[in-house]
Amino acid sequence: MTRIPELLAPAGDAAALDAAIRSGADAVYLGASLFSARSQAANFAAPQLGQAIDKAHLHGLSVYLALNTLIAQDEMETALQIAGRAAERGVDAIILQDAGLAAELHRYLPDLPLHASTQMTVTDRAGLNMAARLGFSRVILARELTIKEIEGVTAEAKRHHLETEVFVHGALCMSVSGQCLLSSLNGGRSGNRGACAQPCRLPWTLDAAQKDPFPWLSPCDQSLLDGIPDLTRIGVRSLKIEGRMRSADYVGQVVAVYREALDRLQDNNPLNRQERDRARERLLLAFNRGGRFSDRPISGQMGRAFLAGSYSGSYGLFLGTVLKSDPVTGVLTIRSDKASNRTVTRGDVLSVRMSGEDKERASAPVGKISQTSDGWRVQGFHPDVLRTITPGLQVYQMGSQ
Repeated sequence: MTRIPELLAPAGDAAALDAAIRSGADAVYLGASLFSARSQAANFAAPQLGQAIDKAHLHGLSVYLALNTLIAQDEMETALQIAGRAAERGVDAIILQDAGLAAELHRYLPDLPLHASTQMTVTDRAGLNMAARLGFSRVILARELTIKEIEGVTAEAKRHHLETEVFVHGALCMSVSGQCLLSSLNGGRSGNRGACAQPCRLPWTLDAAQKDPFPWLSPCDQSLLDGIPDLTRIGVRSLKIEGRMRSADYVGQVVAVYREALDRLQDNNPLNRQERDRARERLLLAFNRGGRFSDRPISGQMGRAFLAGSYSGSYGLFLGTVLKSDPVTGVLTIRSDKASNRTVTRGDVLSVRMSGEDKERASAPVGKISQTSDGWRVQGFHPDVLRTITPGLQVYQMGSQ
């Protein structure tokens, strides 16, 4: 039986924690009310933090507290107090970016495991030496590494008695492991202080000659589903899913897919190609940018396919084209994309768009649905909306409401 890595899920709020537990995560990471790199997530205030730790432990999950922003000198005492209270409640580790806070925690709470945040940008032996000196037990590797580089760093980490952790799914930052200064310059909010304004998702012009702004800095989300066997083989200890700002439904769907892939690998019966394709489709429906995922930089491949394109938000999956829109009966008839072979069910959200446009014309959850010989007849769109929908418009499946 293959020894598989830990599956680490985001828990931005209590509902996401419950979803991670139900879907089979081995561990969760979450933030307190201060010093979290996702300050806009709901996070967990002092009473709720202890309750979350207790609930996760009751179900056999480890809990890692993210105190992963840079800390000002006059904030150090408060940060130490938060970590101390979490340690008293049995938190399994603290995730840190600030080297000063790490040194202080290792001094005052030497038995509390510390994990070096990906924002410490550990990529080589020098970074591992630093992590070992500061008392870290695990390093969350920089997200710019290829699979070959991860293998080399993981082998070196073992010589330092350090575990490695790798992000396998979720949003990518255009900057180096999230150490972005553009948010501070452009939006007045520091990404390194947990308040990123996400300027990478905004449209920009490269020069005065460019008439239409374009989100040149917005990458696709990452999925390393196909890389799980290699990451397992080289000894990565934990596979991490990004998404403390995402919904509980997203957390549940993504964790379930990776749980199945890991369990199959443990039983020496890894997902075959068709099963991986179906699993990837489930992940795409949970959330994607640009209609696809990126495996960069782990694959080492470059190119514009890394960029999500001009459509903002979750892209969904192409379902088919509008054949007929009838505001009298309330029925939208859709001709299916024969290549997709997907099913549509009540509650699925459909998005209608013009080919080549970056904005949707309309969206609605499916109320009633019936199969036709070449697609579906659905109800759910308001009659006034149906009057604006014309044959030939593209329809995208966005997952369940």
